[in-house]
Amino acid sequence: MNISISLTPETIPIIETLEILQNYKSIEDINNTALAAYMKDFARHYADEATVYVLKNRKYKKSTIAFLESFLNYFKVENTLNQFLSSLSSYAIPDIEEFYGSVL
Repeated sequence: MNISISLTPETIPIIETLEILQNYKSIEDINNTALAAYMKDFARHYADEATVYVLKNRKYKKSTIAFLESFLNYFKVENTLNQFLSSLSSYAIPDIEEFYGSVL
């Protein structure tokens, strides 16, 4: 499926991050400490409007969106990702404390 989306300095890191989170379980030897640092930096520069644009134009699993939302919520970054999720569902995502238990 080919969905056109504008690749901009705002959307590229969002797509990269969503791809990492979507494929998290299949990435061999993933370094959770490096991912934690990457997500902390991503949260620092998070742009909700650009993320909503990406999510409306590309298909990602609900669990991927929930995974991103949990990182953002951990850092108390305002976001509107819950519009893509069901409050009645629980998503199979890693516990964020797993990443930041000893990092912060």
